[in-house]
Amino acid sequence: MRDSLLPFALSTKVDESNICRSPAAEAVLKKVVERSGVADEFEIDSCGTGGSGHENWYKLDSKDHWEEHKDRTVDERMIDALKKRNLDPYSDSRPLEPEDFQKFDYIINMNNENIEEVQKAAQYWKDDLQKAIPSNWKDKVQLMTTFMMKGEYQGAAEVPDPFHGGPEEFDKVLDMLEDACEGLLSHVESKKFATES
Repeated sequence: MRDSLLPFALSTKVDESNICRSPAAEAVLKKVVERSGVADEFEIDSCGTGGSGHENWYKLDSKDHWEEHKDRTVDERMIDALKKRNLDPYSDSRPLEPEDFQKFDYIINMNNENIEEVQKAAQYWKDDLQKAIPSNWKDKVQLMTTFMMKGEYQGAAEVPDPFHGGPEEFDKVLDMLEDACEGLLSHVESKKFATES
């Protein structure tokens, strides 16, 4: 069975549309698993919350709600930062959907605010819409910084939003994501090894 990892976008008015950190996390994580020779064992995707800044985004029809964002590409400054590291963004902008809780083993978030949005969405889809949300859905929702290994990043509360900063902020985000994605792969591999032993 393939492991499924979903790097997740921060839900704010500036990075709510899956166009900055989450596609960067997807690109970094895909490179990390490829470099480790295990790319065929993983399915990796990214998505966002909020879209147009709607507080109750998860109660809206995602197709209509996300219409204005569907053709948007990754922030040009993030593209530049990714290209410097020979990385390319992979995803078109899309929202988190109920099916993601079935499809993915991990839903990785950039900060605690994002986790709250995901939890609200999952609870609503499960309780109010009777969607097939698995019983272990809370275990799937993780914070990206949990997996950071380097001393300078350990204990970080979030992967910061570089939107209002300069190139150095975008580089810092990629540094953090590279560290966290290495840690995430290590975590998944050790968990898999423990299960198989």
